[in-house]
Amino acid sequence: MSNVKSAGVIECGIKEETSIKDRIGNTNGLLLKKLLLKNKASVAATQQYYPQAELVNDSASIIQDDTIDVVLVADPQENDKDLIRQVMQSGKHVRII
Repeated sequence: MSNVKSAGVIECGIKEETSIKDRIGNTNGLLLKKLLLKNKASVAATQQYYPQAELVNDSASIIQDDTIDVVLVADPQENDKDLIRQVMQSGKHVRII
């Protein structure tokens, strides 16, 4: 049995001083499969660190993917509570980063 979990990343807010790579941190045990990035400036750098990850244009691409086990939600804002609820209702684990 594999301990590696398939993960998606949904970036909600944009923090210019911190890259998504720094917020994700150690990915041991996670295979980053899909990324939804709002900070377009970090796209190239993120693709360099996670070349296997597909860039997507909407959160549904991550939430509805049955192969994703955990969703990392970066910089959620007050109005992102519904998004987090949708992820949890889909049966996925949520990690706030």
